Amino acid sequence: MEIHSCVRRRIDEIQALLDKAATAPNIVTPKWIGRPQSWAFASSRWEAESQAGRAALVDPGRLSKYAVMYARMHDLLEEMTLEQTDWAKLRTLEHVRRLEPSSTFELNATLQDARYRDWRLALVTSQLLDMANSLQLHAMKNATPESPSVCLPITTPRAEAERVSVWQFGEP
Repeated sequence: MEIHSCVRRRIDEIQALLDKAATAPNIVTPKWIGRPQSWAFASSRWEAESQAGRAALVDPGRLSKYAVMYARMHDLLEEMTLEQTDWAKLRTLEHVRRLEPSSTFELNATLQDARYRDWRLALVTSQLLDMANSLQLHAMKNATPESPSVCLPITTPRAEAERVSVWQFGEP
């Protein structure tokens, strides 16, 4: 949820670039597109406990809520994987100076997928937080490092983005 505003801003920046390309195909090449954060969810303990028969000791109503939460986290993981693919395609903008109508159309379609995924991820995440609060669960720090990638300005040179990357092998 913390980077949601950065993702929305970048989507708006890319949309403005694509809209401008409809009438002026020569574009100002963005130096940095970046990508949204991708998180890991620890579901192995839930899977082990639910399959070992220990889940039968949990109140059925509470157990049902846990099952729904873990199912939604699984959906989020799948959605984040698809989101990363969308952003990989959008990063092609870092390497072009001119957009032909067919390319503009394809990138617009990809951007709309990214916009939808961002909305869905924010919606499901907020629902999960509400469910966790209703179960009096407390947030734990995610083991995945927080990447500033999509929050960096679109004018950030790749070398600078690589320098601030949380990954030892840089950004894609």
